[in-house]
Amino acid sequence: MADDDGPVRFAKALNRSVSGSMNELVKCAGYYMSEGELPLPEVGDRLNDTLLSALAAGGSHGYGKPREVVPLLSRLHAHRKRPAARRHPSTTQQPRT
Repeated sequence: MADDDGPVRFAKALNRSVSGSMNELVKCAGYYMSEGELPLPEVGDRLNDTLLSALAAGGSHGYGKPREVVPLLSRLHAHRKRPAARRHPSTTQQPRT
C-alpha cells in the first residue's frame, strides 16, 4: 500500500454514477486482492480496465475504462494550465509624452 503522504481529504461525489463507479472499483480491488496471488501493480492494471459508467464518453449512457479516459483528462488539464504568452516588456510600454 501507499506510504502516508499527509492528510486524507474527503469530498462529495459528483453524482450517483461516480459513487457507483467508486464502489465498483472497491469491490473489484477487494476481489483481486482476496486470493493474495496478484501483486499490487497487476491489481492496478486490472482496475484500469474496469468498465465504469462515470467514465462514459461525452455523457452517453455507456461505459468507459480508466486506462482510456485518464490520458484524455490529463491532456485536457495540461491544455488548461498553459500560461498565456508573455509579451516582452519593451513591447508593452506606453509612449512618453
